[in-house]
Amino acid sequence: MSEKTPHRRPATFRLDDPAVVVMEAEDSTRPVRGTVRITPEADPAQLPVVVETPLMPVRRGFRWGTLFWAATAGLVLLGLGLGVVNLIEDLFTRSESLGLLGLSFAIAAALALIVVIAREAFGLARLAAIEKLHLRAAKVLVSDDRAASRTIVEDLLKLAHQNPQLARARAILKGHADDIIDGADMIKLAERELMAPLDQEARRLVSSAAQRVSVVTAVSPRAAIDVLFVFVASL
Repeated sequence: MSEKTPHRRPATFRLDDPAVVVMEAEDSTRPVRGTVRITPEADPAQLPVVVETPLMPVRRGFRWGTLFWAATAGLVLLGLGLGVVNLIEDLFTRSESLGLLGLSFAIAAALALIVVIAREAFGLARLAAIEKLHLRAAKVLVSDDRAASRTIVEDLLKLAHQNPQLARARAILKGHADDIIDGADMIKLAERELMAPLDQEARRLVSSAAQRVSVVTAVSPRAAIDVLFVFVASL
């Protein structure tokens, strides 16, 4: 039969009392008779934190696939440019006003293309910066570095300062920034207040695009139309 532990009435003890023995929960040794055993509880700040698997660095080197698609895109652009030039020349041969109108359309289209390419390049640069912030935040969750966490939060606020939907989240994050001591808690607060609304918006956009693609795929009679629509939706 197992030995029953006698019930002890509630009492108070001083930490410097020699009769008080602090022991870990895994310690199986029995304390001396007449002493009081105290098992400290785990500090929440020292509990293991779930960290996502870090993103693998992009493999660098020469790729034939990249060369092929770049050369193909260059040929397509050259063909389109030559076709536009021939079209404008034909318009000038017919009428000077038609030529000027066609030239104006070509300049407007070229300007819009340059703006679109610049915006996409800026977006890719921001994605690279966010990826670096993600890796830094994962390291702070482990190290619990308060100074590093404040730097990451400041960088996140700089990235999100032009988004009006995050005005309330930015105010909450700035208001609690000085009250939080642990670096890991600072990162978790930024994740909950600043990044959660963006995650919800991203899920909404992806779900909406998937619904449109599924509808077009269901009613489209040809696979080429499906591929074209998926390509446009992805862009």
